[in-house]
Amino acid sequence: MEGTMKQAWLNNVGEGNWEIREVPIPTPGPGQALIKIHAGSICKQTDSNTVRGYHPPHDHQCWGMLPHHMRMLYHNTPESPDPLADIYPKKYLQYDWEPFPSRMGHEMAGEIVEIGGYLGQHPYGEYTTDDGSKRVTENNLISDNNPFEVGDRVTGSPIFGGFAEYVVADFSAIFKIPEGISYETATLAEPVMCVYPHVSQTVQFRDRVVVLGVGALGFASMCIAKGMGAKQIVAVDLDDAKLEFAKAHGADVVINPNTVDNVADAIWEATDGEGADSVLEVTGEPECIQLLPYITKFGGRIGQIGACCKLVPVDWSYFHFRGLSINKCVVGSGMINAHNAPNSNHGFDIALDLIESGIVPMGEFIDYTLDLTLENLEKAFDRALHDNTMRKAMFIFK
Repeated sequence: MEGTMKQAWLNNVGEGNWEIREVPIPTPGPGQALIKIHAGSICKQTDSNTVRGYHPPHDHQCWGMLPHHMRMLYHNTPESPDPLADIYPKKYLQYDWEPFPSRMGHEMAGEIVEIGGYLGQHPYGEYTTDDGSKRVTENNLISDNNPFEVGDRVTGSPIFGGFAEYVVADFSAIFKIPEGISYETATLAEPVMCVYPHVSQTVQFRDRVVVLGVGALGFASMCIAKGMGAKQIVAVDLDDAKLEFAKAHGADVVINPNTVDNVADAIWEATDGEGADSVLEVTGEPECIQLLPYITKFGGRIGQIGACCKLVPVDWSYFHFRGLSINKCVVGSGMINAHNAPNSNHGFDIALDLIESGIVPMGEFIDYTLDLTLENLEKAFDRALHDNTMRKAMFIFK
């Protein structure tokens, strides 16, 4: 397809560094599809932390850049040195690419308008295509079968540059949207897919579950835990409107830390003095991570889901002596897939099923939609960075 399109770029760390570029519409290669984007949403964790300079842009993240690289680049100063800088192994400090400028947006949904052809047979791992670009196969072999056609409604991940009118994606990264799910709602399958492995590995039937943070990820986590048969859901957030929303969708108890003397005491009281069987930490905020060992019962389970990009001092003795288990950080779609983990994206089908069944009503979580202009982009990220009452901002492409 010939022509140009609008695409959002972040040129450097910090607000005010956004740019809407007019760029050529990309051409899909073998095993790829060109998608006309209908909706794209802001991730208040990773996208916001990228603007703050704590989280690497998603395409860089998928090729090995981690938060400590960003800390060393943007926050390790003589006035405020990184306390771990001297013990980082040199191999973990090597990263060859500058993170900015970077195309932004990884939560999206749209319609296939062009198919790039067949991928052919390639062994598991990285290889170089005829045009010189590097590609990664997700499974041991990807066959010549073409699972998509023009007109298919799709969502998926890893897809980079989703704040744009068009984007190219690998077949292995996209999934068909079921009938009855709108583009806007399908965009939020990505956060559901990210939390599902955590919740399913952490929560057990009849658990008392504490969810720290009921933004998009926390709301999805809460709904999944409820669907798994949790005995009690305790939702904790700083925003009363989000807590009311959580209460209306299944939370048994809601707690605003600003309205209690001690949030840990409030959680113990809410759980009848038993503490949480499982805790889902979905904010990534240091204060919530520090709280984890003090609200989890002896032998309890913790799912740390939130994208924590800062150094956090914790009382590790509590984890050790109380026998607490922490489920591994399931890093969602992008990093796993780009690091060649087989079948990493099967959770997308589950996420779409959870949304279609009504177990996770993500469409109700959208509260802010706007067209993609520079003014709207800056306005939306200003709210994402500074307004805790915003649930989910969505760019609509008409």
